[in-house]
Amino acid sequence: MPDEDSAEVPEQPGDAFCVAWTSGAAADSRLLRSESGHPAAVTSVATAVVDGHALALTLHAGEDEAVRVWDLAARRLAGELVSVVKSTSLDGCRVVLTMGSERTLGVWDLETGTSRGDFASTAAVGVLDGRLVAVTIDGDQPTRVWDVAAGRQVGACLPVMDAFQLADRRAFALAGPRGGAQRVWDLSTGRTLNGADIAELEMADAEALSAPAALTVVDDRVIAVTLDDRAEPELVGDWAAGYCDDGAAIRKRQTAVLGARRVALCAGADQELRVWDFSTSAELIDGIRSLRSISAEDGLLGLSPDPAERRDRWDLIAGREGGRIGTGNTRETGPGTTSRPVERRPSGGRPLAGHRGQVWDVATSIVDGRPVAVTSGADRTVRTWALATGKQVTAPLRIEAQVMTTGVVEGHAVIVTAGKDATVRAVDAVTGDDVSPPMPSKHGRVLAVATATLDGSPIAVTVGSDRCVGMWDLTTGKAVREPLTGHSSPVTAVATAVVDGRPVAVTGSRDTSVRLWDLTDGHQIGEPLTGHTDGVTSAVCVMVGGESAALTKGRDGTVRLWNLTTRAQITGHEATKAGVGGTLAAFNLDDGRLVVAVGHERTLRFLDATTGLPAVPDYLLPRPVRALAAAPDGYLVAAFGPEVAALRLRTTSAGGAGPRSAGRLLTPDPVMRGARRPTPRAWSGR
Repeated sequence: MPDEDSAEVPEQPGDAFCVAWTSGAAADSRLLRSESGHPAAVTSVATAVVDGHALALTLHAGEDEAVRVWDLAARRLAGELVSVVKSTSLDGCRVVLTMGSERTLGVWDLETGTSRGDFASTAAVGVLDGRLVAVTIDGDQPTRVWDVAAGRQVGACLPVMDAFQLADRRAFALAGPRGGAQRVWDLSTGRTLNGADIAELEMADAEALSAPAALTVVDDRVIAVTLDDRAEPELVGDWAAGYCDDGAAIRKRQTAVLGARRVALCAGADQELRVWDFSTSAELIDGIRSLRSISAEDGLLGLSPDPAERRDRWDLIAGREGGRIGTGNTRETGPGTTSRPVERRPSGGRPLAGHRGQVWDVATSIVDGRPVAVTSGADRTVRTWALATGKQVTAPLRIEAQVMTTGVVEGHAVIVTAGKDATVRAVDAVTGDDVSPPMPSKHGRVLAVATATLDGSPIAVTVGSDRCVGMWDLTTGKAVREPLTGHSSPVTAVATAVVDGRPVAVTGSRDTSVRLWDLTDGHQIGEPLTGHTDGVTSAVCVMVGGESAALTKGRDGTVRLWNLTTRAQITGHEATKAGVGGTLAAFNLDDGRLVVAVGHERTLRFLDATTGLPAVPDYLLPRPVRALAAAPDGYLVAAFGPEVAALRLRTTSAGGAGPRSAGRLLTPDPVMRGARRPTPRAWSGR
């Protein structure tokens, strides 16, 4: 049972997993099954009637202040209120550009009131060679450019093979299509250099740059640079200046004007634009705000962004004059409308002290004899949770850890982390004290880390944006040897195993290859393992038939199983749609089947590693899955948004066909990750 530091989440009928505990507030099972929701905690709720339909509106406190609109009669999401970016003409048609939650740029035909398309994760909008374009970002995928009128991608994304900066601070990159000719690009002008230009470069004092990962090129000109050390791309040139505030954020208004009327725009789930007219509001018997909408037949061609930079849209809906919605105690916001900030509180205890931002990574370990989950987050803390209860067993450690794993040094559980400064740290899991000096990795950005044992000493294996593999002695804090090289693009995944009695590392890269390294002599073992057609995002080592194997997940949507002794692919199956990354874990069921757990958006998918068929039903979470870790006693730890949940395999009756949790899943002790051990049964990777 969960204790006072955790809250129950209702179970989903038919699931093979049940929720043991979660760091978030108790949630309704219908919300857990929703395909949509707020990207942050809901802070206020209001009701309104629009065109005779009763609606609920929910607000969250994120940067975009998204307002979701729910149809109370149909009990479904009806749409969301969107901000206004610009009114313009496309191919002779009058349109309005809007910005919704998670930076979704919408294009709406004002003559028909219908959608012409949308572009998720939009970083910039501008005019390029006379056409309106949108620049989008999507996780670790390179920046893309879209022709807004045509709704299609333009240009190409070229992986960067090398980048450098001269003494005069000018930056250049060597990039080209995979398997094609590579060219040198001037990142200040966006143009390529010819042979004479290259010969004139003063290379004597050139400094290597590890951050540039890909160039987005349109009509032989660099438009944007995808960087490994930043989520936002670097725009090249001034083409987007008219649509950005100093290149930092797209200008948008919460409301629009139509003649003398002030209106709000609702992007319907049915792909229709509804324009709510605030000038027609009245109050019904219970004091609930009543509005009418303006249709395309009534005329929307004069719609334009509100010239005044007012931020009172929620107040207008809730029926409250002036000021913003506050946080803290419950307060009335208008006649019949209550704004109630939601506290993260379990059903019978005090507010939870969990992560206050996105959880970045999850690992498992043993602390004081009990299994724990260790999490790191954007709030720059590392937290340790008892798997049995969900209680935090130590005080939060003030560490920025974008990637993390666990290990054992001199009999004590340690947490190995790396943050933005690419410094690797090993700290005691209980006290947070450094167990060795900090290790500057010079990776540029550390993208994954694993632990192993080499000649009796615990080591960390790191991979990063510099395309190298690093090895670090966790006792002395010194590099074991020079970085291992071979990958031609940033290395994004690493796991460790033992093959023929020798510790090895398995790495995956954006160059689509999987490579095997002998950690004893530092040499690559054999040729790269090929099969993925897009970058590798996760890797985990497992045992199959008594032999070491590795599972890898790629952006091509496939999960592949490799025999590490023969270096041959055993199986390969489609797990998700192509073009997305995803985290990975693996475990064995009681019947011996190896199961792969894959996080895909809000869904946990469980595939039989041999057949590729579903092994147990999918499990849905309220937010996209960021990290996974398998743990002892049938636990699977998942991170989604700022929350952490421990799922557990259900126990079935005698003779049942389902998985059982009674001590059947065993996770390798961190100190044994570089040594041979008898048949581990649960596996985690990244």
